[in-house]
Amino acid sequence: METNQVHGKTSWYPNAVSTPTQDRTRRTILLAAVRVLSANRSASMREIAEAAGVARSTVHRYFADRTALEAAMTEFVDEEYVRIGAAARPEEGTGIDALERLATELFDHLEIFGWWFQASDEDDDDAAADEDDYVITRVVRRGHEDGTIDRELPASWLTGLVWSQLYSANTYVLEGSFTRGEVRKLFLHSLRKSVSA
Repeated sequence: METNQVHGKTSWYPNAVSTPTQDRTRRTILLAAVRVLSANRSASMREIAEAAGVARSTVHRYFADRTALEAAMTEFVDEEYVRIGAAARPEEGTGIDALERLATELFDHLEIFGWWFQASDEDDDDAAADEDDYVITRVVRRGHEDGTIDRELPASWLTGLVWSQLYSANTYVLEGSFTRGEVRKLFLHSLRKSVSA
C-alpha cells in the first residue's frame, strides 16, 4: 500500500483525505504524547500508546518515528495556542479582563503547554522565547489603550511575565505542593497585581 501525506504526516490509508475518526485518533495520540513526554522526555512509544489507549502499531501508523511525533506535537501545541487564544474572546471587555481570561484558558490547558516548557528547557538558543507572541500582545495593547494595563510595561515584557508565571504554576502543579485550584488562584492573582495600571 502506498503512503500519503495527511496533515504533514505519513498516512498508511489509501486515500489522501483523513476521516473524522482518523483525526480524532491522531488528536488522542498527540494529547497523550504531550502529557507523557512533558512529564518524562525519555518515555517510550509504548508508554505513549498506553496513555492514548491505542496499540503501539497505531501510533506508528500515524507517526513513523519519534522525530515525526515530536514535530507533530510542536505543530499541534502551536495550533492549540491559537485556538485557545480565540476562545478567550480577546476583543471583549477591558484589556486586563481579556488578559485574565486568556491567562485562565492557558492555565486550564497547562497539560498541553507543558510540552513547550519541556522543549524550551532543552533549547540552547531559546529561539522560541524571542518569537512575537501576537496573542498576548494584542490584548496587552488594548489594555494600554483603555488604561487597565500599566503603560510602562511593554507588551514584550508582559508576554515574558505571563509565560514565566505559567512555567512556575506548572512546576507547582507537578510538584503537588499546592492543589491545582490553589495554584490557579495564586497565578491569576499574581498576574493581575503585576500588570494593573
